Amino acid sequence: MKIIPLIDHTGTVRAWADRKSGWTCNPTGNVFLLIAFDGVFRLTGEQLGWFYGDHIRNRNGQVVLSRPNARIEGLQMPRPEKIPLPPKIHMPTGRPELHWVLMPPFKRPYAWADFRSLFDRLSRVRAFQEQLQKLQ
Repeated sequence: MKIIPLIDHTGTVRAWADRKSGWTCNPTGNVFLLIAFDGVFRLTGEQLGWFYGDHIRNRNGQVVLSRPNARIEGLQMPRPEKIPLPPKIHMPTGRPELHWVLMPPFKRPYAWADFRSLFDRLSRVRAFQEQLQKLQ
């Protein structure tokens, strides 16, 4: 098994991806994503983003994770922090049924997004709701 580190916009290793199986785990070895056919999916099968060979973009087209020495046109890449030893991956027993989004998003070449944005699609709706509650 050959796993590669994936860093966020700060240069911190947030995930490890197994190139052969597509399973992606957190730094403690728990699988939380599946990369299949250039899509990035939750374990429930919901598509969270797209895989572009050396980086992952969320559904808005912003870069969320990348390989440490990736070159993404128009994007300032962070200097990777010290890369820890890879964890032992706790592999799931089955694969989820994948639920596809119709097409990849428009690539925003100059945009990084926080790692958590990959999982929180409704962050803008929640922020708007909180603003409305403050106004009331």
